[in-house]
Amino acid sequence: MPLLASDRPTSARWVVVDDTSPRISYTMEDMWSAQKISPTQNQGPSGRPYNDTLHILAPLIGGSNRGLSGISFNFSGVAIAVYITNNLPNVTGANAVDCWVDGIQSEVNIKPIPGGTPINNYMVCDASNLVDRSHEVSVVPNGSLDSFLFDRIQYRPSNNASLENEVVYVNSFDESMTFGRGWQGTEGAWYSYTSMRGSTFEFEFTAQEPTSPSNFTYAIDGGSPQFVHLPGHSVGFAVLEDQKLFEIPSLSMGQHNLSVVHNGDNTTMPLTLDYLFIQNGSFPNASSPPKTDSGTRNRLSRVGPIVGCAVAAVVCVLLLILSYFYYRRQGQVSKERVDHPEEHCATHVNPFPTRTIIQPFDNHAHHLARCQEKTTRVLSDNLSPLALPYLMDPSLAAMDAAIRHEDNGVRMREQMVELPPQYTMS
Repeated sequence: MPLLASDRPTSARWVVVDDTSPRISYTMEDMWSAQKISPTQNQGPSGRPYNDTLHILAPLIGGSNRGLSGISFNFSGVAIAVYITNNLPNVTGANAVDCWVDGIQSEVNIKPIPGGTPINNYMVCDASNLVDRSHEVSVVPNGSLDSFLFDRIQYRPSNNASLENEVVYVNSFDESMTFGRGWQGTEGAWYSYTSMRGSTFEFEFTAQEPTSPSNFTYAIDGGSPQFVHLPGHSVGFAVLEDQKLFEIPSLSMGQHNLSVVHNGDNTTMPLTLDYLFIQNGSFPNASSPPKTDSGTRNRLSRVGPIVGCAVAAVVCVLLLILSYFYYRRQGQVSKERVDHPEEHCATHVNPFPTRTIIQPFDNHAHHLARCQEKTTRVLSDNLSPLALPYLMDPSLAAMDAAIRHEDNGVRMREQMVELPPQYTMS
């Protein structure tokens, strides 16, 4: 009969979590070992384990693993199922595991091990109609088993849960499936089939794998951007490692800046940085500088003398500049002295205290003021206070200059002969 929309069971999407996922916790982890199934190995009537991986629990000495090792997983949703590989064809009717959801076993459906040939993708326990919230499932292998091969966990997430970066299981009854002529379904069956040549079905989905190419640019020291192409996802390679993206030719000695700009988005190939190679480069000191070999130390040891020579050259240039301004200033001062020679004032000191010397000077007011200033300073330093009143006498103000020597109280010895000063005609 044709498969109509009204005939389909309720659609359900499940999240698949492989045994290698870090979200699954293994108690007594040392007792578990990961096994990779060879791609050439016969998958048998029950298919291959998911992603060709299994986690195998070896039996303890004495033959019992019960309660000592198991798995646990946290999820948010309304249903969960645990899948194993059954390799115990001779054990019939025994439960392979003990299983709990939130510590309660009554809500879990535990299935016995069927007899016959080994079976992959066997759902050993499940729980449905759970309250839509966070849960924890715990699985402990039965102690009667010689070994236990765990494959995966599937759970039905909450309606508003994000499925980003998740692997989603979609059955043939999903609403996004569109079947053409010839597709049929059987009442109570979980699959759809067709026997008609040319029958089709369509499924709408959004791919998260970035297959479109992208590009980026790089620039050195603010220079012109250089374009680099990023190819799309390569078929047959999950990850391409150690791919050289670009190489910069030799640069001048000194500090430089590298700027990289990605021009793609979340629908194109992302730009991934792993490492850089820097030739003859030096970097600012980090909080814990890395160790360097002798070759690196030898190269860095040459930096000190170079910097020292550069600093010395700068200092010499500064000294030459300062010397130039200093001698230029001295030349200006010497020129001023030539243009304006200093006037000299005659100052006569008579050793005879009773004699008065009157020396005429130039009547120029500026010259007189300077000479009076110098005379006052000399007398203040060399004459006794008794001589000062004569300098301040108003009667002497009309004279050009007057100096009066008074007895300063100094008496010479009798054997000494006082000689008068020698005068020369001017």
